[in-house]
Amino acid sequence: MVEEEYTPKVEKPKIGKKGVLAKRAAIEKTSRDVQKAGKDIYKEGERRMTEGVKQMTAAVKETTNKVEEAVKKIETGAGELQSAIQAQVKENEEAVAKIGKGTEQILSNAKKLSNECKRLGNEFKRYRKEDFSNAIQNFWYG
Repeated sequence: MVEEEYTPKVEKPKIGKKGVLAKRAAIEKTSRDVQKAGKDIYKEGERRMTEGVKQMTAAVKETTNKVEEAVKKIETGAGELQSAIQAQVKENEEAVAKIGKGTEQILSNAKKLSNECKRLGNEFKRYRKEDFSNAIQNFWYG
C-alpha cells in the first residue's frame, strides 16, 4: 500500500479593499501586468529582429548577386583583354618577322648595288685608262 502525503488545504484569505492583503493583491496584479508587458516586449523585439534579419539576408543576397555579376564581367573582360593582347603579340611577331625579311632583302639589294657600283667603278677606271672619249661614249651608249 502506497502512503500518500497529506497536504493541508490552505484557504485563500479574502481580500478586501484595505490592508495588507489588498496591497499584496495589488502588487501581484502589478507583477502579472509587468510580466505580461515583458513578454509582449520580448515578442515584439523578436518579431522586429526576425524582420530585420530577413531584410539583411535579402540585402546580402542582392549584394552577393551583384558581386558575382561584376566578377563575371571582370573575368569576361580579362579574357577578352588576354585574347586581344595575344592577337597583338602575334601581329607584332609577324610584323617583326616581315621587318627582318625586309631588312635582309634591303641588305641583299644594298650588297648587289654595292657590287654593281664597284663593277661599274672598275669598268670606268678601265675605260679611263683607255681612250677617255671612247670610254665615255661606250659607257653611255654601250
